[in-house]
Amino acid sequence: MKERLYRTLNIKFSESSQVFDLLTVQFFIGLANALVNIIAYTLFIYNFPINTLPLVYVVIAVVLLILNFIYEKLEHLFSPLQLLRYVIGFAITLLIALWIGLANGNQNVFIFILIVSSVLIYMVTGYAFWGLVSLLFNVRESRRVFSIVGSGDIPAKLIGYIAAPLLIPVVGLNNLVWLAILSLITGLLLFSKFIRKKSWDGIKNKSHGEQHHIETVTTKHDFISFFFKNKLIFAISLLSLLSYNVFVLIDYTFISQVKLRFENISELAAYIAVFFAFGRLIALFFKLIFTSRVIERVGVISSLFITPVALFLFCLLFFNYGNDSSSTLFIFGLMAMLTEVLRSTIQEPVFFILFQPLKENLRLKGHMISKGYMYPPSLIIVGLSLLFMYKTDTPITILLAIKVIIINLCIWAAIIYFIRRSYLNTIHASIKKGIYSRSEGAHV
Repeated sequence: MKERLYRTLNIKFSESSQVFDLLTVQFFIGLANALVNIIAYTLFIYNFPINTLPLVYVVIAVVLLILNFIYEKLEHLFSPLQLLRYVIGFAITLLIALWIGLANGNQNVFIFILIVSSVLIYMVTGYAFWGLVSLLFNVRESRRVFSIVGSGDIPAKLIGYIAAPLLIPVVGLNNLVWLAILSLITGLLLFSKFIRKKSWDGIKNKSHGEQHHIETVTTKHDFISFFFKNKLIFAISLLSLLSYNVFVLIDYTFISQVKLRFENISELAAYIAVFFAFGRLIALFFKLIFTSRVIERVGVISSLFITPVALFLFCLLFFNYGNDSSSTLFIFGLMAMLTEVLRSTIQEPVFFILFQPLKENLRLKGHMISKGYMYPPSLIIVGLSLLFMYKTDTPITILLAIKVIIINLCIWAAIIYFIRRSYLNTIHASIKKGIYSRSEGAHV
């Protein structure tokens, strides 16, 4: 029975212990993020005008840049295991403080802080979790296990999105925060238990700081070498920035349309929850069964084309069948759902795999730059653009969003070819230096 399960999931018995341990921890982190996400967006959409959301993007960008700087300093001080525990502890403390603020303070102020914090918690737990995962598996293993390890996030969010509308009438929207806190505490306790296993001995004494300490000093002083350290990291970061632009714009456009449809907070929360739950259900099926096989079959680089091609086809569908308001909202809603599914099942796993040929210290650097440092500029670009359009009374319509998305998708496709060249050069350099064997080489 176990062997059949391993074959279905495309993992090996020797990997199974750590894979299922990580999947379990990811489940509880994902459940907490789902609940916080519903609370934050429901309260914000209900209590604030939609033209405030671009300002939220800019504030998130500024705070995230500061948090990224602090996190990188902490990477030098603590081991990957310690860092993940401290990050979860930080998230628990922050949520308790926010609940107290929502219950006793100026609610609008704490709702604003909550929606900013929801993104920060999601990002920093992702840094710590995937930073640890990247050190546990090599290039060959990552192709198979990354999608499985990350799939714990999907059923967690599915459960959270389904349970939220049922629990809100019973416990109240604000008190859902305590379920998120309980989920994080459970994940922290289980993680502390898992790492006592013998299979975790290899990572226990490894610290991020040691990895950074042994980094070879370079004499290059160009921009790429100074900030990105590696051309592959630079290429992936460009694509990350562009994809974030697309994702943020799609999210904003969808939220602005939802805002116009609902006036009751319970109905609004239920709609948001059901929408995300359906997307998670599709993502769960796709990620567990198909993602690792698709990546192995078509190759890592070719997999990068899946998201832009799918979104481009949706844009064409919009132009052909989205002439009336009901159709445009329905089609754009499906597009927003597809974006979220492809982001979690294809885009993020492939990004993590692309960094695996690098040395461990550069993998961590790459994860941090492409996910952490590229997100704030994207939020600033989209946020300031939207604020400018509001200032100049330019109508922000679905049609305008689609046109901007198409332009970004064309640039997206061009950058993939740049990534392909950088990735192949990195693979060849890694083989020459003996970082991994030729048997672990990439199918691109």
